[in-house]
This record gives sequence, structure tokens and C-alpha cells, in this order.
Amino acid sequence: MKRNWFLVVVFLFSFPIFATTVKFVTGDFYPPFIWISESGEPVGISIEILKLLEKKTNLTFDIEVLPFHKALEKILSNEADMINLIFKTTEREKYLVFTDPVFTVNVNVYYRQNIELKNHSDIIAHVVGAVKGDASVEIFKTFYPKATLVYYENFEDLIKSVKNNELNVFVMEDFTARYYLVKYDLFHKFKSLTLQSQTLHFAFPIAKRELATTINKLLKDIKKSELKEITSLFIPTRFHFPKWLLWLIVVLLVAVASIIGILTILNHYLKKLVERRTVELKKAYEEMKAANDEIKALNEQLTANNAELEAMNQELISQNQELNALNEELSQKNKELEKLHSENAKLQNLIFDVLEIFSTLLLKASLDEEEFFKQILKSLSPYEESARVMGILFEGPPFIICLRYSDDNNGSRCERLKKEFLTYRISSLQELSNFLKDQVGLVLKDNEKFFAVKISALVRNFGYLFCVMLDDNQFLQRTFEKLGISIAYLLIARDYIKEEGLFHKRLILFAVRALESYDKYTKGHSENVARYSSIIAEKMGLPREDIRKLYWAGLVHDIGKIFVPQHILNKNGFLDPQEYELVKLHPVKGYEWLLAADLPEIAVIVRHHHERYDGKGYPDGLKGEDIPLLSRILCVADSFDAMTTDRPYRKALTLDQAKEELLRCSGTQFDPKIVPIVLEIIDEVLVKERI
Repeated sequence: MKRNWFLVVVFLFSFPIFATTVKFVTGDFYPPFIWISESGEPVGISIEILKLLEKKTNLTFDIEVLPFHKALEKILSNEADMINLIFKTTEREKYLVFTDPVFTVNVNVYYRQNIELKNHSDIIAHVVGAVKGDASVEIFKTFYPKATLVYYENFEDLIKSVKNNELNVFVMEDFTARYYLVKYDLFHKFKSLTLQSQTLHFAFPIAKRELATTINKLLKDIKKSELKEITSLFIPTRFHFPKWLLWLIVVLLVAVASIIGILTILNHYLKKLVERRTVELKKAYEEMKAANDEIKALNEQLTANNAELEAMNQELISQNQELNALNEELSQKNKELEKLHSENAKLQNLIFDVLEIFSTLLLKASLDEEEFFKQILKSLSPYEESARVMGILFEGPPFIICLRYSDDNNGSRCERLKKEFLTYRISSLQELSNFLKDQVGLVLKDNEKFFAVKISALVRNFGYLFCVMLDDNQFLQRTFEKLGISIAYLLIARDYIKEEGLFHKRLILFAVRALESYDKYTKGHSENVARYSSIIAEKMGLPREDIRKLYWAGLVHDIGKIFVPQHILNKNGFLDPQEYELVKLHPVKGYEWLLAADLPEIAVIVRHHHERYDGKGYPDGLKGEDIPLLSRILCVADSFDAMTTDRPYRKALTLDQAKEELLRCSGTQFDPKIVPIVLEIIDEVLVKERI
């Protein structure tokens, strides 16, 4: 390695003393990089780069122009030292040494401005021009194997066909295309679509590695501005001044001149009019002065009348105050009647009671614990026939006991105790029963049963929910168990809001848990959909904020099912049409619920997650990209988890079966751009997880 560096240094320092001639071979036609001018001399970007290198060093280049295949044969047989710009391939690297990339060229499809090419089907609908033997053709065929190609002998013939409007679409490298489009004044009439980028390098025989190293260093020393100046010699930029713009400017100038003439005439007319009106106004002023004296006299009379009206107004104000007082009294009585009506019509079932209490607590983060527990016990009023006493013990701080007796018309009552006065720690249901007996005098009667559950979740205990049952009511016991967990989640959410300000996130988590207790199929489904949606969004490179919104939308996408009867959600079999119409309401209900929770962006995602790409979905029948992107992602994630999950009426599909189903529904139910991404995720992530 040291020997190689030594040779390079010697080679570089020898330039001032010895001139070195480099045998340079090149293809005969590759504009704008190389072609033969009318005078028979080679010209182009490559020739100018060689001239620049000769200026910077004592190198001289002996240039030989040959057909490209012969030039390549010479460099491979060591008959030449250096070959003009070529693509670097794995096969060529076996025999040649390459410089760093000198230019990056794009293989583009060029099409007229009045043509719209958005996708594969748009391109194959046109005849595409190409030069026979051009490397761009093979690249184009890999993208559009079914496209119709018409071949030309050379670039000049192809562009002349474009100039004569015989061809609207063609494939060519961007440097060559720009050269010809500018040359024939067509550049402003075409747009392009890039298929693939490739780099061009100077190449050397392996035996000339030291020369390659030297040339590569010299190329690196060439400034970008110098390369840009060389390129602009052969691909000049032109500004096209459209004829319509020229006509527009002429029309505007005529219009401005006309407006100035009209304004001049109008100004003269207005001047005469002002003079005439001034005379009229002077005369009117004299008349108004006389009328003003008359008005003063009338004003004095009006002042006297106004004093009389003010006295009447004071009387009316006094009467209005009396009416307002009566109105306040009636309003107060009306509020009392509304409150009584609200209490009589309150909450038909427990799950909606709990949700309403949650909403109240979250909207009033400082809600007093006593009032909160009173509301919880009040929601249990439908069960008073089965329980003589219902209560909540909250271990605080503060330490609170709330009781509701079925035979007590005063409703719930709460008592706060200081924890230091307790003589023992409550660690079991038996100790709880003893504590209630000692502290509040709660004694069981004959045939009564004491039942209690912990208010506990996420390894946090807040106290107990208990009752004295008149009989062994299993439904009441299960209700208490679910209610205990719900109260715990609410208290945890309340604590998190106070500590971290995460109001909406905790609302969503609780709503998911409430839905899971309502719909047994939802258990785990929402978390899966949220996870799959996030992975898809990350794979698509979406912003972190969109990924976060999509994750939360996945968690609550089925929250609207709370408004669907439970027997329909958990039905062991297929739904009839009427039941299915009820289920189809859940995206709208979820949308309304999330709007009420001040989550409009998540609400929109949830509303449209059952729309289909072909426009046959619900609730709004949106089609294609009219459906929000995040909703389209959520749709695929939701459907994939449903496919791979056991349902009452079928077994879960395997991953291979699910992939086939996704492909089958691509472009009809699902966005065809998202399905391939999901298939990659299944192969890269889910298959490994399930192994």
C-alpha cells in the first residue's frame, strides 16, 4: 500500500518536468458528451473536461474517436489508457478501474405539456419513441414491458419526429434530451417522469490503476462552477416568452391607456360639476341656516318633552325590575322542575351512567371525591330492590366512606375519616366487613349477604365497592366487579391528568377498556389495529404526528360500537340486514363521540375507516383518494386483524390466506398503494413474530 502511494506522489511531482500523454478513446456519438462537429473535430462536455485537465496539469490527451464497441475493445485489451464516460457495472468492474461519479444522468420519459401521465396505464396508452440500441430502452422495458415502442436510427431523427408533432412521448437520458430539446426550441413544451438514475465515470484498464487514481484526484479538484460552465456550453437554458403573454401585455397597455383617457375626460367633467354644485351648496347653506333657527326652537320643545318621557321611562324601569324579579323566580322554579325531571329520567343502564360520570369528571378535573362517589351510587339506584345498602370506601387521601340505603329517601351520604384514627389496616374483605360494623354500624340482618370488590387496576388499589344484598344476585356481583375496575381507571386517569396533563389520551384508553367490557370481540383487537396502523405509517415514512394520531385512532376506531346493542355485537353467527345496518352506524357514532371529546382530527380518521377504495363503503361512500390517507391505512389494518382473528362464524385465516385476501381486494376495498406495504410488513415482521 505504501509503495502505491509512493508511485502516485512521484507521478504527481513529475508533471512539471515530464509531459505525459494519455491515450483516450471514446464512442463517436453521445451528445452532449461527445460527437463529431461539421469540421470533423470531436466536441462535447467530455472534450472540454479533458482540456480543463490539460490546463491544470502537464497531461496531454491523444483522443481517438471510434464506434463505441471498438473503443470498449481497445480499453479492455490495454491498447488505450482511458475511455470516455461510461456506466459502471459489476461485469465491467472485473476488467476496469473507475473514477468517482462525474455526472448523474436520469433515464426519463418525456411527454408534452398537454398530456397527463400519472400512472402505468397512462403511459402504455401512448406510443413511445426510442433510439435503437440506446441503454434507456432496456430500463424503460423493465418498468413498462407492455408499452408500444417505435424505434429510430438516431437521436436526431427521433427529435425531428417530435418537432413535426409525429410523436408525443419518448424515452431518453436527461442530458441528451435537454441538448436536443433546447436545440430545437422544444424544451418548454415537455414535462418528464424519471424512471432511474445512473452515474457516468471515466474508466481505465486495471494496469492503469495509478493513472486512474491521479485522474480521479484531478477531477475532484474541478469546481462545481467549472463543470456547470462547461455543461451550459452545450445545454444552454432558454426562457420561453409565450405569445399569449406578449398579447396580454399589449392588451393591458391599451387598456391602461384607455383608462387614463377616460379618467382625464371624467376629471374635466367632474371639475365642471363641482363648480356648479358649489354654487348650489352655497344657496342651500343659506336656506339651511334659516331652517336651523327653526330647529333650535323645536329642540327646546323636544327637551321639555324628553324630560316628561324620562320620568315615564323611570316608571317603566321600575316595573321592568319587578318583572325581572318575577322572571328570576319562575326561572329558578323551572330549573328545579328540570332537575327533578332529569333525576326521574336519568341513565337507563349502568354502562352509560359510568361513561357520563367519566365525562363529567374529565371535564371538571377538580370534581370533589364525595360528589363523584355520590353520583356513582346514585347510578346504582335500579339495583335497590336487590341491595339494602350500597357503598364505596375510598382510602384516600382523604379517607371517605359513602353509603346509600334503599330505604333512605335522603340518598347517598359521605363521611370523611382521618386515617390516623384507624386501629387496623384493611387488607381483606373480612377486615372491611368488621371495619364497617365498628365505624358506621353496618350490621347484617338475617338472610343478607355482604359482597365487596376492590377498586383496583394497573397494580393500584383505591378502596372497595360493597353492598348488602337481599339475595345472591350474580348479575349485581358481576356489575360491581366491572364498575370497580372502571372507577379505578377513572381515578388513574384523573391522577394522570393532574400530573402530566394527558387528558385526551387517558379518555381514549378508558373508552377502549369500556368497549372491551361491552364487546368481547374488541378485546385486544383495538391494540392490534393501533399497532399495525403505526407500523404501516412508519413504513410509508409519514410524519411522527400522523403516526401518533393514527395510533390513537386505531385504539378508538370501534368506540361507536358502544351505541350498538350488546346482543348484536356478540351474536354467535351472521347478522341479518337490520342488525348489520345498526352495526354500520358505529363509525358515525364514534366520530360524534370523539368530536364531543375535542378530538376532531382523530374523529375524521375513525369516521371513514369503513370506506372502500371503489366507493362502495360507508358511511359517506367516499372513493379513492377522496378518503383520507390515514383512514385508508386504518381500513387495511382493521381488516387484516379481523381476518387473522377467530370470529363466532369462522376460524381465523392463516397469514398466507390473509395475504391472498388483501391482494384480491386491492383496488376495490383497499388502496392498491398500501397493500404491497402491508404484505412486506407481514413477511418482515409478523411471520417472524409468529415463528
